[in-house]
Amino acid sequence: FTELQCSNGCGVMVQRRLVEGHLKSECELRQVKCKYCDTAGIYQWISSSHAEECPGYPVDCPIHCETGHVRREEISVHLEECPLVVVKCPYAVVGCDSVVRRREKMDHVMGSVIQHVEYTMLTNQKELSVLEKRLDAKD
Repeated sequence: FTELQCSNGCGVMVQRRLVEGHLKSECELRQVKCKYCDTAGIYQWISSSHAEECPGYPVDCPIHCETGHVRREEISVHLEECPLVVVKCPYAVVGCDSVVRRREKMDHVMGSVIQHVEYTMLTNQKELSVLEKRLDAKD
């Protein structure tokens, strides 16, 4: 059997009858396209360095939600919707200091209606007092 050196320059010696298979599916220096973003390059780079930065590569949610894989370039969008992200209560602006997972936010809001109304009333009373003092100061 005659052996030939790989024409891609990987340094492997291949039997003549196996050259085609080597060039198509085994050679580390064969040209391929990334299946996640269509970037072209040599297999060795696409399967290692490129995979670590490919915008289309599927990655797990950093908070480990049940969504599964998300394209790397869509992680920030996913985190805006991820049910496990910890968020402030929407009534934080009036004094509620609760933080809950996004998927629990509505349960918290609905379960704390009276407390939220009290926070809102106190905030409104404080703002009214400030406005009255300003008005009195102008007189």
